[in-house]
Amino acid sequence: MANKYLKRKFTMREIILMIVLLGVLFLGMYFWLVYYPVRDRLAEVEAEQEELQLQIDVASARETIYDHMTKELETIMQLPEEKRTKMPAYNNIKELVACFGDIFTGMEPSIRYSTPTLEDGVYSRSISFSFKIAGVDRENFASDYLKAKNVLYKLSHTEYRSLMTDVTISPDPQTGDIENNSLSISCTVIFYELA
Repeated sequence: MANKYLKRKFTMREIILMIVLLGVLFLGMYFWLVYYPVRDRLAEVEAEQEELQLQIDVASARETIYDHMTKELETIMQLPEEKRTKMPAYNNIKELVACFGDIFTGMEPSIRYSTPTLEDGVYSRSISFSFKIAGVDRENFASDYLKAKNVLYKLSHTEYRSLMTDVTISPDPQTGDIENNSLSISCTVIFYELA
């Protein structure tokens, strides 16, 4: 009986249907075995390429920063020894206080010390100063302003690595006028120390 079905000739409709089914089967096999795996692998390769490009960009940025820092160090090392600022070891407060004593000779500054913070092996010590220049009058305002500027210059140009921020020069804050003969100055200086 099985032979009877195998010997039978297929009709044109059955042949077309089998060709269509074989085409659908081959198309399905192509997508399942070739197209989807290749598409997924291409997506992985593109993601890897983007990650590698990001790593290249980061390395390039680091190289640029390194080159810039190297040039800065070369410039600093070419300076005479007396023009270089130094970064002392941690807890340099005694030397700083002595330095402030020299800067504020004849004045009574208010000095506020903040707790040092550690970042990347460097302590930053923020110190806030406020002081007055007495004897200010309208005729000699320029010379009194120069006194204040000189003190600020000395604070920002100590032998220790520092950064001055938040500078304010104003008339007496109580009256808002220089008529009572004082000029108020305040600033913050961040001193850096090695851990």
